[in-house]
Amino acid sequence: MTQIETNGVVAAAPSHSPPPGIYAPVITIFSKDKRQDLDLEAQAGHAVRLAEAGMTGLVIQGSNGEAAHLSHDERSHTVRTIKAALDDAGYPDLPLIVGTGASSVRETIQLCKQAHIDGGNYVIILPPCYFMTLMTEAALLDFFCLVADESPLPVLIYNFPGVTQGTDLSSETLLKLAKHPNIVGVKLTCGNIGKMSRIVPEVDRDEFAVFGGTVDALVPALAAGSSGAIGGLCNVAPKTVARLYNLATGGSDKKEVGKIQKLVADADALVTKLGVITGTKYALEYFYDYGGEGRRPIQPPSQECKRLVEVGFKPIVEYERSL
Repeated sequence: MTQIETNGVVAAAPSHSPPPGIYAPVITIFSKDKRQDLDLEAQAGHAVRLAEAGMTGLVIQGSNGEAAHLSHDERSHTVRTIKAALDDAGYPDLPLIVGTGASSVRETIQLCKQAHIDGGNYVIILPPCYFMTLMTEAALLDFFCLVADESPLPVLIYNFPGVTQGTDLSSETLLKLAKHPNIVGVKLTCGNIGKMSRIVPEVDRDEFAVFGGTVDALVPALAAGSSGAIGGLCNVAPKTVARLYNLATGGSDKKEVGKIQKLVADADALVTKLGVITGTKYALEYFYDYGGEGRRPIQPPSQECKRLVEVGFKPIVEYERSL
């Protein structure tokens, strides 16, 4: 990308935010033996299924992708596999957002550079949180700006207090970061519609997109001005979520939109209750014959979990298959 000067440091030229829509945070699929190696064949097939279902783009190695359980080499292999599969299936332009968060600026930049080599289009990064008491606003601003200065790909911020020891970036902090020319959006998995409402009017959505982090409140988030959502339920019911987005943004009958939103919200609540990785993967395994289990130490689904998934996901899977 063309380089420009900002405050004495070299930063990427202004980047466009990802297109509005629905993005699936892709699960990482492992072999079903004790080794739990990457199952790249199943991974490729899942990515193509999501593209065919109408996803606007894919997020690789987010929380649903168990990024914390992957080595650098495994991250690279996964991105390359998905990119090659999409190219071969006729989806070469489907945006790929790659999770590259790490505890240090140095390692995060390394992962950003590798994501670029592997075929990613954007990166998405969690705030560092290991040394929690040292992560002041100044430290967090410094972290994201230093990474964005060096990343060859546009950066999205991943605000997810549930996996960062409660670190919850404020709307004020996010608006400061939105001014960086290579920071192009945020995923709000804090569930704070008010925060979204405060940010959206202050940014150019072509340069900084605000995505919801779940789909259980997709319609309210769209009313607040979100660019869409990055939601784990898309792994199981991508057509349903895509249809909800298309109807909600197309001015369709509110009753139909409300009906689908309720279906989506019920399924999302269930998978959250059971554990996102465990519930999502078992739903895929039961209804679609692939998915496997989370990498250890994530435990296999209990019999009660299996029962709840088999019963609770039946309505949304039936709707999905009708589309």
